[in-house]
Amino acid sequence: MSRGCVYNCSFCNEKKFWKNFRSKKPETVVKEIETDLDKYNLDSFLFYDSLINGDTKLLEKYCELIISKGINIYWSTHANIRNMDGALLKKIKNSGFREVGFLKKCLTQYSSIPRMVPNTAIGVQKKW
Repeated sequence: MSRGCVYNCSFCNEKKFWKNFRSKKPETVVKEIETDLDKYNLDSFLFYDSLINGDTKLLEKYCELIISKGINIYWSTHANIRNMDGALLKKIKNSGFREVGFLKKCLTQYSSIPRMVPNTAIGVQKKW
């Protein structure tokens, strides 16, 4: 869905690999999902995306397309919770989202996430 990061955290090496944050168009990603569902008979996806919510407008569009097309999948990824509100989290969950990895440093600041989106697993990545 995207690569790179919009932040410049002192503990992260993302900026060394990708200088800028870039995203694929939501229509392209959803088409790829549909193709993979048909070709490989899948029911879940793990997106190796360091910051799926680097552009929340695009993330919202991904979710809207998955929901409107009736694509029945479970998916998971990594995110930073600094710029996600309850409405967006609920939309993400309705699109099949079931698991997210957050940095522990960020999670301690936002302990209400499990209450905002119940039945969603939250994995904590420890700072190395």
